[in-house]
Amino acid sequence: MNTSRCYHTTIKLVLSLVTTSAVSGCYLEDYLAACSSFAEKAKIQQTLSEQAAVVRQVEQVRPGHVDVMVGEIKRCPGKARISIGHATEKDRQKIERIIGPQFFGLPYRTINW
Repeated sequence: MNTSRCYHTTIKLVLSLVTTSAVSGCYLEDYLAACSSFAEKAKIQQTLSEQAAVVRQVEQVRPGHVDVMVGEIKRCPGKARISIGHATEKDRQKIERIIGPQFFGLPYRTINW
């Protein structure tokens, strides 16, 4: 295969992933991580339900601007992650002080919107 064609194909693939990622609100890591690295959607829903008081506390960091959601991983059926949307860097820092590096044993992702 022609080297320049190979680079062109690679760049096109990366740009496609980044563009798709930016448009859909997903991150590149969602495309690259093994499906086994994500939690079962049912486990996330159960944990969020059981920890509703903490979810409310997180959402009260900035009412109407912080949301805790189940973020489905489309390429991994039945898998998801906790996604927490926030408005500012200060909001993210407050959220992390409340829940620490994991949400009751489950990883989460913060999204600045």
